[in-house]
Amino acid sequence: MSIRRQGFNLWINPRRGTIRDMNVQSLTEEIAALPESAQKVVADLISSLRQNYPVARRNPAASVEDWKSEPAFGMWRDRSEMEDSAAYVRELRAQDAKQRSKQNQPE
Repeated sequence: MSIRRQGFNLWINPRRGTIRDMNVQSLTEEIAALPESAQKVVADLISSLRQNYPVARRNPAASVEDWKSEPAFGMWRDRSEMEDSAAYVRELRAQDAKQRSKQNQPE
């Protein structure tokens, strides 16, 4: 039985009655511990799931082109303060921190 808790996929192992984190390593270990016939069942299940639930895989190079066609792409390119965007963001954060510290000071 699987459950969702704090952003982790967890499952209860009916043989052991324990809850374990599901990750690639634990799945691999669990499958490797199964008899060969059961491993074939798992492989068949995965194959069936792939056919019934195809994963849309995007070409990373195509996604850049997709973004370039968006109307908002590049709208800040002509702004001088954006030449060093990291410095610009640091400055905004520093201004915000200074303003917050003034608000939190007792009068």
